[in-house]
Amino acid sequence: MDENKRKVLLDIGYMIRQACWWCRHGRFTMLSSDWGTCKIHHYDHLKHTGDARELSICRQGWCSKFEEDQSALVKLEKFVEFVEKEMPSKQP
Repeated sequence: MDENKRKVLLDIGYMIRQACWWCRHGRFTMLSSDWGTCKIHHYDHLKHTGDARELSICRQGWCSKFEEDQSALVKLEKFVEFVEKEMPSKQP
C-alpha cells in the first residue's frame, strides 16, 4: 500500500467495522451483492409455507452472534490492519 495513502487512512481514523460479510455465519452467493442470508438466524415467512427460512441480511450488518471468518479477511489484503479490533457494545 502506498505509504501516503496509509498515513491519510490512519490520520482520519479509518476502520473496517465487523460486519456480516466476514462473519462465518453469513452466506453471500455473489461477491458483488449486498444481500445474503444468515446460517444461524431463521424465521417463518408469513406469505409462504414450508420450513423456516434463513434470515435475509445486508453485507454491512452486524449482530451479537458475529464470529470472525479468517478466510474472508484475506480479501482485505493490505487493508486488514484497519479492521476493528473490538466488538461493538451496541449498534449506533
